[in-house]
Amino acid sequence: MIESGSIADNGKNKGSLMNDVIKIEKKSGEHGELAIATLNAPKALNALNLEMIETLGPLLEEWANDASVRCVILKGEGDHFCAGGDIRALYNGVRPERTDFPEVFFEKEYRLDYAIHRFPKPIIVWGSGVVMGGGMGLMQGSRYRIVSDTSKMAMPEITIGLYPDVGASFFLRKNPNLGKFLSLTAYRLNGAEALHAGLADYFIKEENKNLVLEQLTNIQWTDSSMKNHELLEDFFSEHFDSSAIAEMSNALKDKTDFIESFSAQKTPQDIVKFAQAHADSDDKFIQRSLKTLLSGSPSTIGIIFEQFKRAEDMGLEDCFRMEWCLSVQCAYKHDFPEGIRALIIDKDKNPSWKPAQVSDLKQDWIDSHFVSPRADGSNPLSDLGKQN
Repeated sequence: MIESGSIADNGKNKGSLMNDVIKIEKKSGEHGELAIATLNAPKALNALNLEMIETLGPLLEEWANDASVRCVILKGEGDHFCAGGDIRALYNGVRPERTDFPEVFFEKEYRLDYAIHRFPKPIIVWGSGVVMGGGMGLMQGSRYRIVSDTSKMAMPEITIGLYPDVGASFFLRKNPNLGKFLSLTAYRLNGAEALHAGLADYFIKEENKNLVLEQLTNIQWTDSSMKNHELLEDFFSEHFDSSAIAEMSNALKDKTDFIESFSAQKTPQDIVKFAQAHADSDDKFIQRSLKTLLSGSPSTIGIIFEQFKRAEDMGLEDCFRMEWCLSVQCAYKHDFPEGIRALIIDKDKNPSWKPAQVSDLKQDWIDSHFVSPRADGSNPLSDLGKQN
């Protein structure tokens, strides 16, 4: 339950509410209110759990219908935005016996992500520190994706036997070669690389975060969402720190030829042969990238190739529907729980994948991940895009 909290001392904060996982604020300026939701689990790097999801969904709906709210901000408490979804809870939902928790979790998570994509007012996501998995799902639906000198962004699902979800079928395919590389290598992008990859919009140094957030209250907001977008674009363009970007490394830009050769591989078997042939490279970027691929789940590699193929002509809604089937099937099969066990539960970092080799993959096994896990073949996201 959300309980009343303290009122901020600066006089501009209309009020503060908090439950165990979300801090909720409204800051009033002369021309309207900013609504701020802060993921409040810093010890867990603000990993997205079901309670957070169930709080944020109705909250966004409330703010969408509140005429006084001009803009919404999502950020994380502490140094990080969001390290991903609550994979321990997903593990507990299928071990020692299978429950419907994965079906519920992924449905509600994807509805939240979709609501951000389709939100009628400006949403700003401040991508401090770690932004991975579920955190990427929240961020990529936003129109104003802010990165800083602390940002570390990735889709690392191959390391745990999942695949890039939370709408990645839609947002990674916008740059398919780079998207496939990021999916198969779990490469961590800094702020400059996130901009280069089209996964961020503006770069602002972390030390300026609180000042910029405070200045947002002084924007001369209007009743027009379109005009408010124009005001925000001017605001962030003014605060964009291009000099800081120039000082940062951008391996993705420097390794364009390698990434294109990597992504040109046509099958899971081809990509593994390519990785094996280049694994002894003296280049540390190539070494790290290929090591992750070669130690990751073979089933994930096969799923990613099929995912990119099927999503090529899909709209956002169909991508989320496909991903719900994929994610629940992964939770109920072997590799995803095994990956969580190895990384989080037992921490031996030695998962036993089944099948163990990409050469053992069969197309019918890959295809089995793309069908509804329900006996009647239904999909709970069938209504996306069809609401009145």
